[in-house]
Amino acid sequence: MNQNVKFVSVETRLNKILKDQRKARSTIRILFVSLWDKWANLLVDSLESNDSDIPIYVVNSFMMPHAFMIFKVTKSPALVTLLKDRYIKEDSLPEIYNELGCEPVTFSI
Repeated sequence: MNQNVKFVSVETRLNKILKDQRKARSTIRILFVSLWDKWANLLVDSLESNDSDIPIYVVNSFMMPHAFMIFKVTKSPALVTLLKDRYIKEDSLPEIYNELGCEPVTFSI
């Protein structure tokens, strides 16, 4: 897995990440997924080909359902990009792949 991709499984850890981002005014991405969804699983697998320097934090809906309420995420997968003074929420799967710069994982028979 790419070193910039980190899985967050505790809400206190996500709160600390958000607090640090507000202080540093750095750009980070939070990927909200439901890992029982096959499209979300393929998206997480494709993160290996991501070559961005921007950290990506993966939040699983099963482990942290309340975290989805922070940015009013209602669909999964969803990508939230936190910038200096605003955030951008994207829930269209092709746009998420485009934003992350990774290729969809395909399987051949």
